[in-house]
Amino acid sequence: MSLIARVLGAKRDLPQLQSLLVPSTAAGGSYEHAIMALPDLTVGAAAGTAGFMPVNRLTIRHIHLIFEAAVNGAATNYFTINIRQWRNGAALGANLASIAFSSGINASAFVPIHLTPAAGNVIEPDDVITVQLVSSGTGLAAPAMTAQIEWVSEGFSQ
Repeated sequence: MSLIARVLGAKRDLPQLQSLLVPSTAAGGSYEHAIMALPDLTVGAAAGTAGFMPVNRLTIRHIHLIFEAAVNGAATNYFTINIRQWRNGAALGANLASIAFSSGINASAFVPIHLTPAAGNVIEPDDVITVQLVSSGTGLAAPAMTAQIEWVSEGFSQ
């Protein structure tokens, strides 16, 4: 009798994680950094074998932001963190996830903030996933943080 490996979990998927440490940013600053790019497995395949390569599409299942110091949102001067998807050098229309640290929206040091990714997100080969900070008003200082995404092969559910 064969056994299913426990590492695959109840949904029989094998999740992958990618993390990016982003340095602190002064009030009013903005940035966008790549977290990951999905490789195209057919590039570099031996002649005549590209059609036999697996389809390399992923779905983002979880997004976490982990700040190294507390963030206290403000009504007028704040920042927004966006998780964006780029394809062929252009950002796709809607963000995968977003959170604005405006009045009442706070974060504690080393307590993960879970962002729910947009439904139906499919990451295609050569897509790039980025974390973007956009200041509003005069902005709010942003402590260093880790942006983390977990993905699985397309077709696996939550």
